[in-house]
Amino acid sequence: LREEFDDFARNPASYRTYTQDRTNLEYKGANLGFVSNIKANVFHLKTAREDAGDGADQNKATGANLNLDSRIFDRHTIKYGINYRHQKNHPGTVTAAANESKTDYGIYAEGIWDFHPVTLTTGLRYDHFKMRTSGRSEVSDGQINPSIAAIYDLNEQVSFNAGLSYATRSPRLYEAMLA
Repeated sequence: LREEFDDFARNPASYRTYTQDRTNLEYKGANLGFVSNIKANVFHLKTAREDAGDGADQNKATGANLNLDSRIFDRHTIKYGINYRHQKNHPGTVTAAANESKTDYGIYAEGIWDFHPVTLTTGLRYDHFKMRTSGRSEVSDGQINPSIAAIYDLNEQVSFNAGLSYATRSPRLYEAMLA
């Protein structure tokens, strides 16, 4: 919530406390057999906003990511992995944002093909979400998103590139702090 965009007629300026608690455990490694590089993390993020005399509005998110790279023939790279995130709103008072939650996950693979002076990238990602709205209805959907690009290195200073990528985004939760 940015205070300069608030509706002061409904929500007059007052003393407010905003806190953010972030925990991230990360691992990075290299040269693990077929896996050239690995980057993995798990995280927890809790934000809270408290008005004087009001309960604290909280948003919580937990998740994990696993990103792997594998080199093929010392020229090409395959990048692949998974992403997971779960979010939940906890308004200080019963509002439209009560009981909203959402889970997102994605799996992906991308190839980086070095055919010097041309580099070709190809990718495929699947994203899925499941959301429980404040009206207690549940909705879920998934989408496959492809991408392709080419880079032509004319020389060390000049290159040309073209690409086409698709991306989807899941619906956002209602902001507990705006409720």
